[in-house]
Amino acid sequence: MRELFAQSKTVLVLAAIVCVAFAFRIYKLGTLPPSPLIDEVSFGYNAYSIAQTGRDEHGNFFPLVFEAFGDQKLPAYGYTMVPFVKLLGLNTFAVRLPSALIGVATVIALYFFLKELRCSEAVSLLGSLTLAVSPWSLTLSRFAYESNLGLLLFLVGLIFALKSLKHSWIWHVVLAGGWTPGSRVRRATCKNQRRYG
Repeated sequence: MRELFAQSKTVLVLAAIVCVAFAFRIYKLGTLPPSPLIDEVSFGYNAYSIAQTGRDEHGNFFPLVFEAFGDQKLPAYGYTMVPFVKLLGLNTFAVRLPSALIGVATVIALYFFLKELRCSEAVSLLGSLTLAVSPWSLTLSRFAYESNLGLLLFLVGLIFALKSLKHSWIWHVVLAGGWTPGSRVRRATCKNQRRYG
């Protein structure tokens, strides 16, 4: 009975932390910061274009790299944005909402990562709370930054990698391999395309 009470208390505290993270990231998301960055505009238009036609602003059919303003962007965040722009229309709120939700998911992922490191409940919850109110994390979450998604995927990959070390489950190794090194290889590929292509 005590263990059940302790678990429900932890769930309630984590839910409160997630609510705080959500509130900080959603409050006036479409208007604060006041104007979208050029990268947000680029991501938003590409997401809108893909939602309408399946092609990016340059006419490429479901591209693996988004070209914009002399640089290349990774596709994961752009494709994550497509359903939001399709449902909510092309506006600043719809463009930033996926990043805000990813920021909230990162707070949850950090809790589970710390639990996999065998940290106590208090330390795991404190780590999540710190990330929930961290100015650095809030900045990443309130703009449409692809690095926010990268952080979430990296944390999830680390969770699976730690699970595979503890339990020797091959599917955890496969998932960790797909989430962490795979995302790094893709990043290096995009950088090389920009440098040499």
